[in-house]
Amino acid sequence: KRTKDFCNALGECVTAITWRAPQGIMGGNVLQSLGVEFHSTETQIAAIPSVADTRALVAEYCACNVDLIILAGGDGTAAAIAEVIATVNPHQLVLGIPAGVKIQSGVFAINPTAAGQLLAALVRGDLLNTEIAQVRDLDELALQQGQVKSRYMGTLRVPFDGHFVQSV
Repeated sequence: KRTKDFCNALGECVTAITWRAPQGIMGGNVLQSLGVEFHSTETQIAAIPSVADTRALVAEYCACNVDLIILAGGDGTAAAIAEVIATVNPHQLVLGIPAGVKIQSGVFAINPTAAGQLLAALVRGDLLNTEIAQVRDLDELALQQGQVKSRYMGTLRVPFDGHFVQSV
């Protein structure tokens, strides 16, 4: 639902984008349901995707020199992406659609609609700013003990507009 909300917020810009996504749950299903054409990735995704699937997709996207990687998930997904990008292409642009259970990172839009509006502005050429944002994740052991502590997991370059992207 959150990814569909993101796509709907793109409006007419959704057709101005050349999409690349795997078949299935990590993007292809949503694009197909909206009637949006996309190029299938070479990376095959398991029925229940894993961190390894995410890492493999990011490596493929970087090898194809995509302009922007869009992630729908939470801080764990962002951390896996940051890990790959740090070694493959530290300048890769990434935008997060908040769809996880905990969101501490500054790589996510404030909501799925804001993510779509931000990408639409980028497509129209109305937004040219990027920023390095921290990827953070909650310390699960501390959380189990009633303490909220976040850990630094890396950085990602994001399209930036203070009204659309959350702070750490």
